[in-house]
Amino acid sequence: MLDGRTTALFTSYGTDYSFLAEMVAGSPAAARRRGVTVVDNYDHHRTPAGLDEHTYTVHNAAVRANFSVVLPPFFSDDTAAADRTRVHHGTMHPKMWLLEFSEGGACGSGFLRLAISSANLGRYDAKINNQVWACDFVRAQDAVEAARALGVSQLKAELKERRVDAAGCSEKAELAERLVEARRADSAGFGADLLFFVERLVGRAAPELFRQWEALLSRYDLTPPAGTHLIFSAPGRYSGPEAERYGLRALQRHLKVLSDRPVAQRPTAVEYACSSLGQLDDILQPLLGVRPNYKQAPRMAVRGAFLEGLHKPPHGAAARLVWPSLTASLPAFARGKGMLTIGGGKNTMTGPSEFKSQQLKACMAHNIAADPRRSATLHHVKMAAGIVRSLQRGGPQREVAPLCAWVYAGSHNLSGAAWGKMEAATGSDDESGDEDEEFVVMSYEVGVLLLPPEPRPFALPWGFDIGFDAERVKEFFVPGEDAKRPRAQAPESFAAKKKRGDGQSQPLRRGDRSPGASPLRPAPNRGV
Repeated sequence: MLDGRTTALFTSYGTDYSFLAEMVAGSPAAARRRGVTVVDNYDHHRTPAGLDEHTYTVHNAAVRANFSVVLPPFFSDDTAAADRTRVHHGTMHPKMWLLEFSEGGACGSGFLRLAISSANLGRYDAKINNQVWACDFVRAQDAVEAARALGVSQLKAELKERRVDAAGCSEKAELAERLVEARRADSAGFGADLLFFVERLVGRAAPELFRQWEALLSRYDLTPPAGTHLIFSAPGRYSGPEAERYGLRALQRHLKVLSDRPVAQRPTAVEYACSSLGQLDDILQPLLGVRPNYKQAPRMAVRGAFLEGLHKPPHGAAARLVWPSLTASLPAFARGKGMLTIGGGKNTMTGPSEFKSQQLKACMAHNIAADPRRSATLHHVKMAAGIVRSLQRGGPQREVAPLCAWVYAGSHNLSGAAWGKMEAATGSDDESGDEDEEFVVMSYEVGVLLLPPEPRPFALPWGFDIGFDAERVKEFFVPGEDAKRPRAQAPESFAAKKKRGDGQSQPLRRGDRSPGASPLRPAPNRGV
């Protein structure tokens, strides 16, 4: 598939190795030892972390390729038994590819491609909605030559975007050198974060293999577009500045720059689509800024990370969780395509449960298919967008791609295990003081935050056919009521049926049938 690829690293929540073998077949990477590194999920509660270079080799007829399979650690040797048990819920969940090519690229001498997506390494992921972000990096020695290949207007435009004064540059070569310097200054944190995340994935289980990847990354100019940041999670307990590296703490740190921007460039609403829900008590308020809607919910002082820099107009705005109604999800599940997971339906798109519906009713938004041809499939995306809506009260604006101050795209679902959560420090007797709290992460995750210097249109994988009227939101529909309700009328929330009790149609549950749907047939090997 990619014949010029000389070295590759793949991460996935479960891997179909025969599928991966087809992807790398014929490439130099597949033929040589340590040409392909796979960081995979595993039962870390029973299986030790480590490196397997004996199962998948060129002598294995099932793959005919050399795969170095890394099982990254979830805890250290001295971790307490209680913490080992709790982290059992964590997963190796990132979907990241690093692909080195020996030819092609801006200068023809090869390049490194970084791809971060929501798709696992399996054929089934082609049948559901996923997002992919990719960026190519030239060799460090070719960076100036690659910049010189741009036109003068392109050089000046990017320098302006990066807020670099090019008034004193009269020659194209000088502009190119100035741009390379600006790119490297802006992207130093991105390159350091990428190397650190690869070290967390590979270095602790396979130090020698990590040194190979450390040397490889050092050969490339890791300078993505302006405003691009890596958002990653890795299992552990963190405090102080170290906690700012991970999950929602890193996201919030980067989004703080929005507070210094003009009001017209700041988001007025946030929409977030994912494919699985964790324990909502831990994450609703820290991430979405929404208090769970039940009496026992703890009151947290933490501002939602997604709401950092949000400008809230007088008529209101909030973070919204984009989620399909059962009217859409159960038929897709019954057809055996489009559904995401088997079992645990109360936490995935065969739900959520009544309890979770009560928690989510303040922030749930109905999913609208961006393309009618995709209406039979469901989201496996994990994306969020800070949408810049007009502050003027007027008619709906019908843009296809909404104006966004930022977009996150990666592997993080709505859970404290993925994004991280605050907990009392181990052995602490006082849970009230900040010094006695730690930031706890249970899973490996990775995503990319696109935070351009100014808002720009982004085509999101969910639709906006209700327009951008700030007084209206995509409320969650009650299954069976969609067709009856006039479009302009505010729809009833998903959980309202508990209070209704008047004989109207009820949300379908697992085992029920929707009109025209066959009995549920869960497809195997569906990842989240």
